[in-house]
Amino acid sequence: MKNQDNEERMREGIQVNASLSALRTVIQELVEKKTSVISYRNNMLTMLLKDSLGGSAKTLVFVSFILSFLNIHRSTLALRCLL
Repeated sequence: MKNQDNEERMREGIQVNASLSALRTVIQELVEKKTSVISYRNNMLTMLLKDSLGGSAKTLVFVSFILSFLNIHRSTLALRCLL
């Protein structure tokens, strides 16, 4: 039973990471404007967010970070993603 729960959590984690990776790709394509085709169809999440991400939509991003030496690497990465 415990092994099945762990396997299910791993599968869910893989799906979440794939969705976030696809979202990152779409956002990069929108920002760079190098291609005329944006890959919204690569993932269900990006398909659902298509109207919110593209066109004349305004998107607001919240980033939470902690000013602590132990978390400085993560905080820096979070801020770099926005630039």
